Amino acid sequence: MNKKQKEGTARLLYKFVEITYTGVIIANLIPGKTFNKRSLFSGILIGLIAYLIALWLDKQEDKHG
Repeated sequence: MNKKQKEGTARLLYKFVEITYTGVIIANLIPGKTFNKRSLFSGILIGLIAYLIALWLDKQEDKHG
């Protein structure tokens, strides 16, 4: 990946994390719906993985760019 692709991918992953966390929180707060620990944990885990990948891409960029 070149510098621009890494920047774009990292930015996309950061947005994905925001959307994932927001979606998980909203989905578990909908009135009349039972709290689902599995979906909450899955959403947090997926968001965390995406965030760590984005951080890794940014770190690579700082070393080479």
